[in-house]
Amino acid sequence: MLTLLRIENLAIIERLELEFGQGLHALTGETGAGKSIIAGALGLVLGDRATSDSIRHGVDSGLVEALFNIKERPDVQDQLRSFGLPEADDELLVRRVLSRSGRSRVFINGSLATLQCLSSITGPLVDMSRQHEQYSLINPNNQLGILDAFAGLEVALESYAADYRVLLALRRELDNLQADESERERRRDYLSFQVEEIDSAELEPGEDRTLGESLQRQRHAQELCVTAAEVIELLYERRDSAAALISRAREKLTRLADLDQTMAPLAGRLEAARIEVEDISYELRSYGEGLTADPQRLAELEERHELLKGLIRKHGPSVDAVLARRQELASELASLETADERRDELSERIRDHETKVLAAAREISACRRRAAAKLEGNVQETLKALAMGRCRLRVAFQDGPTGPEALG
Repeated sequence: MLTLLRIENLAIIERLELEFGQGLHALTGETGAGKSIIAGALGLVLGDRATSDSIRHGVDSGLVEALFNIKERPDVQDQLRSFGLPEADDELLVRRVLSRSGRSRVFINGSLATLQCLSSITGPLVDMSRQHEQYSLINPNNQLGILDAFAGLEVALESYAADYRVLLALRRELDNLQADESERERRRDYLSFQVEEIDSAELEPGEDRTLGESLQRQRHAQELCVTAAEVIELLYERRDSAAALISRAREKLTRLADLDQTMAPLAGRLEAARIEVEDISYELRSYGEGLTADPQRLAELEERHELLKGLIRKHGPSVDAVLARRQELASELASLETADERRDELSERIRDHETKVLAAAREISACRRRAAAKLEGNVQETLKALAMGRCRLRVAFQDGPTGPEALG
């Protein structure tokens, strides 16, 4: 509902503010009193186009502001959201600034907007009648809504719109599948090659780490064997080895413990150290015996290492990352390979949905035609009562395509 209209520097009006209550308002007065100016100002906030000659003489700009109460109009809030404009709880503020240069600016709730937005949002909020002119009836955008409201089609139209949106979504998905067919084939070939390359390597989790260790040992097998043997000699095999020295020290400490029992724990610790040294020597001997400088084995490890390096360079920082990437590639490949099945499924769903939506559209159309005939009769009776019996209202339908392509 319009609650306030403010005009500045428009035609002969310098400044005017009008408040409106509920219901019908009539502007009356003699010719030249300014009725048309007020009606024109209201038209500006309803989306009419502005001209520079409507600005008051001697000033460079004009202004029209309107305040609407939209507490009972949730549809207006929906429109504000759809246009990306600020929402308001109960009120809508529209501001139209006119310039002598011919440029006009529109503000809705303080934000710059287009004339199309203004017309869409405020047009349905006010029904203004002037001589030879009735805004809502002459607006083609309102005529179908008037007929649908008379026919009581609100629920049927909401159901149709919901089904039609589903149909649009299915059509878009199918279009995307068909439009990308050649690209999808290229992608499928690429993914198949990548997955096959990784699978042929027969990777094991963490293999890059274990292979690196094996390669390091094989590269330095001779040096490792010699060093292990030297350590064994120092620990156990020489006359003055660590094990022999610890053993002699333990014997002396044992005799010392016979005289002083507080030394007994130290003798035990030396015995444990001797056993530990012997164990280390045995493990080193086993380690050395397992090392063999094998040129063929070294070549195999080098070749495997280069293969892993290549895969890691392409797919990730480690073998584990390569295996994870393989799962991603395989998953995408599986989705591409089911595209044909999805396309057939979508085509079938679209045909079924088109049949459903088309049936609903035809029923709505039939209801509109029946309601149109009734509306014409009702209006004719009213016109007769107003002594306008020779006037006629006709609701005309233009026939067009009747198949699924006509749905909208």
